[in-house]
Amino acid sequence: MCTKEVFVMTKQQYRRANNVVYPVVMVVLGYIAVILAAAIATSDTTIALLIQFIVALIAMVVVTVGFLRLREVKAGSIVIMAGATAAYVVLMILNTNAFTPFYAVPILGASIAYLNRRLTAFGTIIMGISFVIRLIIQIVNGSFAAENTLITGLVLILTILASVRALHIVQQFFDENLEEIKRQAYEQEEDAIMKQETAHAIIQHFNDASESV
Repeated sequence: MCTKEVFVMTKQQYRRANNVVYPVVMVVLGYIAVILAAAIATSDTTIALLIQFIVALIAMVVVTVGFLRLREVKAGSIVIMAGATAAYVVLMILNTNAFTPFYAVPILGASIAYLNRRLTAFGTIIMGISFVIRLIIQIVNGSFAAENTLITGLVLILTILASVRALHIVQQFFDENLEEIKRQAYEQEEDAIMKQETAHAIIQHFNDASESV
């Protein structure tokens, strides 16, 4: 069933959505974990690096548990997206790589599969806040780079807008399809009633004719 506010998914639909989202999220988290592990192995280990690596591993575990145990219910989508978003926020705050904000692109893109405006909106708000915090940190410690910030900020904004608009359009399609189905069902019901009334009238006329004879 679909309304203008929320699309209520069935168990089968949640399973199919999670089968799409889970691999995407795990690839992102796995890549992050590998990159951080390589950084720890080849450079001086810092608390920030260790925290990021541990959070990435924890997020992978949480996401996997959510997928395996809750893949057919709404809670599973929340757990998966929450795990990915939490890891992204930690990286945005502690990681100094200029390309870190780009991890939001596949995560937000995958979230559309759930057809949940609130879930996508929550993710975009959290990611937007983390970008602002990252910007403040860079300004305070003197590592602010206008060009990099402009590029990453623009990509993040466009990703957020595209995700929200795409989800809105998809839900609008469902609304329109549902209205068309309702319209056709109503017409069929009206047609059936008319045929029934016509048949009843014919039978009544036949009975009246029989009685007159």
